[in-house]
Amino acid sequence: MRHRILLGVICLLAIPFLAWREADPGSFNGIPWGSDIGQETGFVVLKEIRDFKICSRKSESHQIDGVEVEEIRYEFYKNKFYSATMKFNGDRNFRSFLDCLSLRYGPPVSRMKYPEEYEWSSHGLNVILRYFQSDKNGSLEYLYKPIFDQITREENCCTP
Repeated sequence: MRHRILLGVICLLAIPFLAWREADPGSFNGIPWGSDIGQETGFVVLKEIRDFKICSRKSESHQIDGVEVEEIRYEFYKNKFYSATMKFNGDRNFRSFLDCLSLRYGPPVSRMKYPEEYEWSSHGLNVILRYFQSDKNGSLEYLYKPIFDQITREENCCTP
């Protein structure tokens, strides 16, 4: 109970920061959604598959909303930024993300039990929080809907 109260206080103290981030839903960590990979600096391409590039950034803080994350991956489709995924460990980090996202976006639009998964849709973004209780790890993913929808359309039109 104390843990939930403490997390609530931390999130309330973070509201000015969250409001600032919400005021700019057009970017993630300063990178505008839909921006061309060639316009951004500091990216290292980790993997390239057809029209997709998975990247990381040099010299980047691994804290998001005060939560320490293991890694942050940026995904580009046809060189346009459309997804950011953070990997994290531990119940406390999961609960911190869940509390902060619920404050920012309201109740999730969908929820699954295993993996424990919550989803929000806001300002042209899908936000998906997943947590595997058995492994004590999870991910937080932001998807820029205009490009994600384009990918879905293109894959659906070309599959037999």
